[in-house]
Formats: sequence, C-alpha cells, structure tokens
Amino acid sequence: MELVTNNDRNNDIAPQERRQLLFEYIYKNGSAKISELANRFNVSEMTIRRDIEVLEKKNLIMRTHGGVLYREGTIYDLGLAGNKVHLNEKIAIAKAARPLIEPGDLIAFDASTTGAELARLLNGIEDLTIVTNSLTVANIVAPYSNITLILVGGNLRSKALSTVGPLAADIVDHFNFTKMFFSCNAVDPVEGLTDTNVAEAEMKKIMLQRAGQRILLADSSKIGKRALVRFWPMEEIDIFVTDAGTPDEAVQVFQDLGVRVIRAEA
Repeated sequence: MELVTNNDRNNDIAPQERRQLLFEYIYKNGSAKISELANRFNVSEMTIRRDIEVLEKKNLIMRTHGGVLYREGTIYDLGLAGNKVHLNEKIAIAKAARPLIEPGDLIAFDASTTGAELARLLNGIEDLTIVTNSLTVANIVAPYSNITLILVGGNLRSKALSTVGPLAADIVDHFNFTKMFFSCNAVDPVEGLTDTNVAEAEMKKIMLQRAGQRILLADSSKIGKRALVRFWPMEEIDIFVTDAGTPDEAVQVFQDLGVRVIRAEA
C-alpha cells in the first residue's frame, strides 16, 4: 500500500483509514515523531495524538516523549506472509463479526490473524470467557477486565505463536463453547475447509467439535482454493463472515449449503 504524503491527500481522509496508514508507517519505520506524522498526513498534532491513543489502546504501539514506537509482539511480528496481506479486509471482517458476540459467551479462538483482529474489538462486552491456543490473541485480550482468559497449553509453534499437540487437544476437549471464531487457508464449497499445517488443522477440528455455533472468518482471496489438510465440511459451518469482494454467485453457493453469509462493508 502506498503511504500518503501532503501532496497525495488532504485531511479529509477517513479516520479509520488514516489510522491504518499511520500504523503501517510506524510499523515500517519502527518509530516516528508526532510532528513528523502530522506533516506526513497533513493533519494537526492533536489529531495525530488522538489516533495514537486509539492505536495504543489496541496494544499496537507505545507512546514516548514527543513520539511513538512500534510495539513488538503483535500479530505483525510473526513472520507469516498472510499477516499483512488483505489487512483491510481482515479488519472489516472483524468489525462485521463483532455483533455476533453476546455478553456471557464462552468463545474459542484459533490462531488466525483475522481472529486476532476480532479480539481487539472485545473490550467492553461483559462477562466473556475466551479460550485460545493463540499467544497473540491472549496478549491482546489479557488487559481487558471484562474477559476471563484461558490460554491452552501444549507444544509451541513459534512461527504462529500457537500451541498444538496432544496436550492442547486434551485441554480443549474439556470445554463446551457457545461459539468458535476461526479462519483457515482455503475455503471450497465441495472440499470444505483446508489448512496448510496438520497440527493447526487438528486443533481447529477439536475446537469446532466442542462449539455450539461455528463462525468462519475468511476473506474472498481464500474462496475456491484448497490447501493440504481438510479438517471441516463447509455445510457444517453456521455463519461465514467474508469481505465485500466475495461475488454474489459464491454467496449463493454457500447459502445453498445452509450457511448464513455476512459480507463486510468495504
């Protein structure tokens, strides 16, 4: 994505889009001064400070005297190619999925980056219990006083910052979830849901087996593709939250399988 400059845009840019570009600039450079950001995005320093406050509450950055630092340890540090790919779509999907969460829910989260974006939006929903094998999700929700966090132990996959294996599977098998929010590498109406990692696929499968409602979060780039391991049939998904790029024909195919489809606004 091309970053804005004073010559690129005026200060009419939408706040959410500006914050996304602001974060990407800080992520790329590691740090920035308030004055530097105000000049680059052609807004006042007061506006930049408000944007920084929003990003800091999401545990993405840290404020310093007169500037800001990128906060290491977020989902953007994992080294996975998909983390920054289709980021705007993932954020939109997360926003569309948030109304599906109700006070008192016991929710399973896998180690997907879209799930992590949803986790950032949970502050303020009362009496939630989150069970996850994702260290990233755990790091995001840990500061939220409204959430009881249960981090699943097991073998650590350092590449994804997730726990997998027999111990993790046994722990998850003791829960009954009201909902599970998850993603995968590929979505196909015939082949179902597939993933590139066997251990991650097995964890998703066990979580899904224990969930009352199964909610898939996946952007349109994954539709019609197949990955290494098949772990769940598409017709056994309750809700599929995707982005606005999913065509009407694909939506109809999934609806014919009995799946409710929600397309996030662009």
